[in-house]
Parts: sequence; C-alpha cells; structure tokens
Amino acid sequence: MPVRIPAWQAGTPAQRCFVSWISESSNATISLPLLLAAPAWSAGAFFNILDYGAHNDASAPATEAIRSAIQAATAAGGGTVFIPAGNYVSGPIELVSNLTLHVDAGATVRFPAARLPFTEGRQQSIEALTPVPLIGGRHLENVAITAAACWPATMRSG
Repeated sequence: MPVRIPAWQAGTPAQRCFVSWISESSNATISLPLLLAAPAWSAGAFFNILDYGAHNDASAPATEAIRSAIQAATAAGGGTVFIPAGNYVSGPIELVSNLTLHVDAGATVRFPAARLPFTEGRQQSIEALTPVPLIGGRHLENVAITAAACWPATMRSG
C-alpha cells in the first residue's frame, strides 16, 4: 500500500559513498566511489520493500520484493522504493523512469556472485551484448539512487 514520502526524503543532498567488492580468493577489498543524487521523483508514493515480502535478515532473496515494489511504483506513475535498515540479498535490480531508489541507514544489499544474463548495451562506446548491470535500466528519465548511508555491494569470486 503506497503512502506519502516521509519528510526526511525531501531535499536530500547528494552524498558520496564507496561500494566495495571483496574477492574471496585474494582477500582483497576494492572500494570505488559511488555518487548518489538527490531525489528525482520524491513527490510520488512511497513503497517499502518489506510490504512486498522482503525479509530484512537476508533469510531469503529480496529480488522479487524489490521488483514488485518497482512495478507498484510504475503503476502509480512513479515514486520512491524504500529499502529499510537490515540485510538483503538480491539479484540485478532493473530501474524504471520516474523512480527514486532510497537505501536507509543500516541497510546492506548484497549481490552474490552469479553468472549474469546478457543484454544490449554499450562497452567502450560500441553497441554490444553486455552483462546485465546489478542496478540499471534502459532509456530512463527522472531516476535517482539515494542513501542515508553507504551501500556496500559484496561480490565473492572463487
């Protein structure tokens, strides 16, 4: 059930965080800067992934719950998909236009290592088949990813 977006969301400044990948075989951690923008569609409805079946203890994949929340936001004409504090495991997240994906403080979304399907994309400015991005979409407008804290993504190889 959609509700209005909370007051803390409006006007969130851009934040800089780091995304880390941990390699199990080398025990090395690589951190890359992740720039997060202000909300693109904060006037829309608010969709908490827990309301769509996600478990905040990583006991089950949250992929379908996130997809369902995004589909509900699409049906409402846009809005904010909210990932509250907790631990989540997810497959690739496909964003749509007129959407804000907000990750709350204390939320960890883990993308386990898996072979990803291929999709049309660009690599080195050439149209090609590329792996599906962990978070992405095609032909998007009015999209933002915001966070109250850093969003670590863990990928283990081996």
